[in-house]
Amino acid sequence: MSTFQKKREAGITLVALIITIIVLIILAAVTIISVTESELVDRTIRATAEYAKAQESENTEIDALDKRMSSLTSEINSIIGETGTGDENGGDPTDDPKEGTVAYAVKNDTTFTENTKLVDKYGNVLTVPKGFKIVPNGQDEVVYKYPDNPTVQDGIVIQDVSAGGAGNQFVWIPVGTLKNGNEESVSNTSITLERRVFNNADSTGKCTVQEHKADETAIDTYYIEQTHEDQEQPEKNYENAIAKNIEEFKTGVSNNGGYYLARFEASDSKTGLAKSVMEASPWVNILQEDASARSQAMYEDDEQGSKGYQSDLANSYAWDTAIYFIQECSKEKAYAMKKGREINSSLAKTGANSDKPCNICDMAGNAREWSTETSTFSGSPCVGRGGNYGYSDLCTSHRSFSSTDDTSTYVGFRPILYVK
Repeated sequence: MSTFQKKREAGITLVALIITIIVLIILAAVTIISVTESELVDRTIRATAEYAKAQESENTEIDALDKRMSSLTSEINSIIGETGTGDENGGDPTDDPKEGTVAYAVKNDTTFTENTKLVDKYGNVLTVPKGFKIVPNGQDEVVYKYPDNPTVQDGIVIQDVSAGGAGNQFVWIPVGTLKNGNEESVSNTSITLERRVFNNADSTGKCTVQEHKADETAIDTYYIEQTHEDQEQPEKNYENAIAKNIEEFKTGVSNNGGYYLARFEASDSKTGLAKSVMEASPWVNILQEDASARSQAMYEDDEQGSKGYQSDLANSYAWDTAIYFIQECSKEKAYAMKKGREINSSLAKTGANSDKPCNICDMAGNAREWSTETSTFSGSPCVGRGGNYGYSDLCTSHRSFSSTDDTSTYVGFRPILYVK
């Protein structure tokens, strides 16, 4: 074999080897790529499945939240009884009034079997005591701005219709932020529970409240609202009747958004209990102490608080806040200075006079009324409020003082009722 031929064969062998190696490398690369692509596909499939599962779980949670929000919205609307439209049915004009609203209670003539909170069409709250109902418009002379779906601004009247009840009527006095409409542009009214001294009518015809400075005004120095702890101190015991529990009254007002003032001056039930009914003779010629006892006995709660509400003789917080409420919610902007003698000149039956703003009768006139406020004037601790038929200079916000043994045909009394 020639040298050339040997070299040629060796060259072919080397080329074949190189080609073989290249082919092997290509095959290895193809194998690696195939394996890698397979893993990528698997990973993609797994990721897609996991994403779908997470999306499903998220959708389930969103559906649950949506259902909960819908449920809460329904609960709120069922309580408030309106959907922001401000219509007199408290919601869609085609709907019946919602249970839990004033409109529903009026329409169904509901007598409540437990102390129950209601809302008017603006969302204002009142609490109706057990055994009472709301008196509809047109009944028992309920005529002052009192539609079928009244708001608390109208002076909502409740009546005792319980078994053996005397038909006593009371008017709700709201305390807190009073909503005057559903629109955002409508301003609210703030009514606070406090004792007040009123100014004479200003240029707008309204009686404003004097600025209160502790221990510098008449209602801190000469007229005070005492507690039983005060009376336990000999130097502070003036021997007049005071509120049954003034702090309990304040707490009840705070918890329930208001209290009730007897619609009428008290009359004698002939059973020793006071009544608040129309066309009755006012109970006059009564001692302040007896007026207090008769008022508390109207709705006396037991030690266990099973009733959950209590009556009492009107205190100064209740009297002054009622005046403020009337001035804010009626045309009587100067009611604090309204004189009784301008209304009538002889003692009239309850509800007979024209003095009945917000369905509250004869605060300005007829008989002056005993209260639980205490006068620090020597020998005259009993305080009467309001005007009467016999004196021309006495007005709704007036305070007079008398001895504990004083009685008069000019002086009667008015109870309050509060849910604890």
